[in-house]
Amino acid sequence: MGIADIFGFGKKEKKTPFKIPAEAAEVRTKIEAENRENYPNLARYQEIVTGVRIAYVRLDAIIKQGEHAEEAVRIKEDIKKKMGQLTEKVNKNKEAAKKGSSEDYVADNMAYLERKSMRNQAKTRFTECLDAIEVMMNCCQDGRSKKGTTIESATHELIKAISVLHADYFTKHGDDKEIRSMKEELLKKLEGLNDYFDNNRDRIKEQGLEAQVQSVLAEIAKAAKRLSEV
Repeated sequence: MGIADIFGFGKKEKKTPFKIPAEAAEVRTKIEAENRENYPNLARYQEIVTGVRIAYVRLDAIIKQGEHAEEAVRIKEDIKKKMGQLTEKVNKNKEAAKKGSSEDYVADNMAYLERKSMRNQAKTRFTECLDAIEVMMNCCQDGRSKKGTTIESATHELIKAISVLHADYFTKHGDDKEIRSMKEELLKKLEGLNDYFDNNRDRIKEQGLEAQVQSVLAEIAKAAKRLSEV
């Protein structure tokens, strides 16, 4: 054994293991799933197109670095091939739909877009609930939020958003997985707000908000009860 070997000189550096970028792995899985469908969904296809662009940026960066260029090129070519197959299938279905021989395909995609729009509208209301809850928590510490909102006005906004979610989404679309998950998360947030008030009882007394908080808790309990009964 030479001196160079003893001190490690002349040894080749170990190549770090190649890890497929999460964006590339995710979009490839989505492409494969959609390729198994006879009528790939148009809206999901557009989302995949965007995902592919992002994956290419990540892979191109790896190719440019050089260390794992070959692996990245193989992944990129595989995505390109699978995406080509999916695009071909989508285009064929589009042509068939234009000729009126695939009305179900058009109807399926319209239903998907409508459901997606419904979920987005529900998420907007859900975000309003989260914002109101955060304001209410801030009010417990400072009497009112940084924007000057009181705990009563924040509660009013919270109850209003909950009512819309209950009437327009949780009741009508309770079979939808995302809507059901949203309702469960909201119930947890309401329960957490109740715990927050309890844990900050001393600070609430200092702010002179005991009466307001008791009123708020009563309203929240009623709202939570309505949600849990759906």
